[in-house]
Amino acid sequence: MRVSGQGIALDAPAGWDVRISRDPDDGLAVVHAASFPLPPAVGGFGGEAIDAMPPESVVLSLLEYEPAAAARALFAGRAGFSALRVRDLDPAAITHSMPGRAGVQRFAVLAGRPFCAYVVVSRSARPRRLLEAANGLLGSLRVVPRGA
Repeated sequence: MRVSGQGIALDAPAGWDVRISRDPDDGLAVVHAASFPLPPAVGGFGGEAIDAMPPESVVLSLLEYEPAAAARALFAGRAGFSALRVRDLDPAAITHSMPGRAGVQRFAVLAGRPFCAYVVVSRSARPRRLLEAANGLLGSLRVVPRGA
């Protein structure tokens, strides 16, 4: 299913819940995607969705940063998201540590817009399958320049 808004479009895997919105504080784009139904309210890095994760699930939060951030070292030279691998998952990468969850962050500049992708998987016998779905979602991501 193709989902679009805020100059962002992506293909959501079957059964995923995806929301594209604008951060009320800074007006920048935020995408929340999960392999299960998202809670009614999900902020920033998706803590509410991470708290609600069932086993064998994944949450992806894509947050846009201010345009000036594109020149910072964290984003510089990253024209797309690198593939997520099982060995990249780290329990310490979770914004608030939770047993049975591991995460990874990636940074990229797409169409001149800096983004952070934050992916969390819950306890799984098949984390590779979950990351393949997240990689597919990130691979389908299309962004237009701000104001275009």
